[in-house]
Amino acid sequence: MRKFYWPRIKRDVVNYIRSCHICQMTGKPNQKVPLAPLQPIAVLATPFEHLTIDCVGPLPRSKTGHAYLLTVMCQSTRYPAAYPLRSITTKSILKALTSFMSVFGIPKTIQSDQGSNFMSRQFSKVMQQLKVKHNISSAYHPQSQGGLERFHQTLKSHLRSYCVELDCDWEDGLPWMLLAIREVVHESTGFSPNELVFGHTVRGPIAVLADEWKTSDPPENVLDYVSSFCYRLYEARAIALRKLGKSQEKMKRLFDRKVQARSFQVDDQVLALLPVLSSPFQARFTGPYTIAKCYLNNNYLLNMPDRRKKVQVCHVNLLKPYMTPVSSLPVNLVTTDIIDLGVPETSVEMADVLEEKNGPSRGVVEGHLNNSEVLADLAYHLSHLCKPEKTDLIKLVNSFPSIFSDVPTQTHVIEHNIDVGMAQPIKQHPYRVNPVKRKLLQKEVDYLLAYNLSEPSFSSWSSPCILVRKPDNSYWFYFFFLHLKNKERQKRRSKQMISKLL
Repeated sequence: MRKFYWPRIKRDVVNYIRSCHICQMTGKPNQKVPLAPLQPIAVLATPFEHLTIDCVGPLPRSKTGHAYLLTVMCQSTRYPAAYPLRSITTKSILKALTSFMSVFGIPKTIQSDQGSNFMSRQFSKVMQQLKVKHNISSAYHPQSQGGLERFHQTLKSHLRSYCVELDCDWEDGLPWMLLAIREVVHESTGFSPNELVFGHTVRGPIAVLADEWKTSDPPENVLDYVSSFCYRLYEARAIALRKLGKSQEKMKRLFDRKVQARSFQVDDQVLALLPVLSSPFQARFTGPYTIAKCYLNNNYLLNMPDRRKKVQVCHVNLLKPYMTPVSSLPVNLVTTDIIDLGVPETSVEMADVLEEKNGPSRGVVEGHLNNSEVLADLAYHLSHLCKPEKTDLIKLVNSFPSIFSDVPTQTHVIEHNIDVGMAQPIKQHPYRVNPVKRKLLQKEVDYLLAYNLSEPSFSSWSSPCILVRKPDNSYWFYFFFLHLKNKERQKRRSKQMISKLL
């Protein structure tokens, strides 16, 4: 601002820097995308009506050939289950899921991530036959299944400790690890999963040890036992639901201390934090993408024309707004010199020159030159000349209006013929470009066809078109004739022929 000034210069500079495309794509290490407020999952009352499923692995292959786990968790009781699998194909997953449903019944809804084994036609067809609603979590957002992901962490830690201490196969210790996890009181519910499912404390290793130290209780009446059992189960579930709600409120209160409420609208442009195609464990911002639809719980449907999945649901924590780069507008220079701007009378009026130059309307296609802006104020641009020279030059320019149009024209003086002899035709395929450059290429082609600067061809020879960036961030439109040039037969042109043309 020491060298230049205009009104609201600071605001314009800040907006220009914020809209830098490269800076928005790379970001800064110390500036993370603010998280959105936590959206607790609804507390469900009926056990085993709503399940969450996922896959774990690959693990070290066991003696029986199993290297994966299908994990299932009830969202109401937090009761977990795990089934060893040799592969995580849809067929093997459905077989393990059938074993779970044969014990606990058919659920109403099943939630999973967007794995190909859960998104297959076979899985969808089985869910439709069983009248089970399949809910899909948003992409790259494991928090949607936070309870099951936390169970994965606990189960892996227990299996690792079991294998290190006893030097056994992890599959041998899986049933005992599940028993230990199921009989531990859950922090969110205040009860163990076994108590909420079976209504009593399951006899585990601690109970076996305690039975050796105390005398057996006298037998209880069957009716009294059944009534007390139903009462205990009802009270346990009611208390668990209340405690689960309080636990979610506490978690939301702690999580929301450093969050920022953010939302987007349809047709907004955003950048998405997605894994790199060549390295799935690394992520970077890609885009910009357009929001096609807004869902509940801060989820958005994005149009992704440059990816394999053309549309994808993403959580707001993976998105940040994209600011369109500010275009460089011409600056009106202010001069203190007194300049004679008078235009001498000529036989051709300036309005006629502009009308002839612009020609008929071409729709969205516009000229590539800026001659009309110069002709509209020609005297100003010739102010460095003396008055007689300026008058003569203006008269000369106005005498040839078609030469100084915004649209380039053709000449009939000479034609260039490319002689390739008997060479085999070169047919190159078009280069793949992103959607932005594809629009620019299409606009250039429409421009050439509209002004008869090019014509469609069905020749066996073809070369791709490329865009080269200019210093002002615009693009040059080129035909890549490098391979064609190597096939061209060079001709010797005499100086006498060139002199005739000149």
